[in-house]
Amino acid sequence: MQVIQSSGHNGWAVRCDLCEHRFDAAVAGQAAAVAFARINGWVVGETTRCPMCATARVG
Repeated sequence: MQVIQSSGHNGWAVRCDLCEHRFDAAVAGQAAAVAFARINGWVVGETTRCPMCATARVG
């Protein structure tokens, strides 16, 4: 399953790899969704982590 996927018309969903939390971004593209998620505390890279998992699980 892709961690970042289109959720329809001008929307993208970012999912946490550890806990399945979801962040929905109403933006036009995947790069903008990643940037918006990072601004809101998400770690997006090899693994994707929500802000809670990013602070709870270092490493």
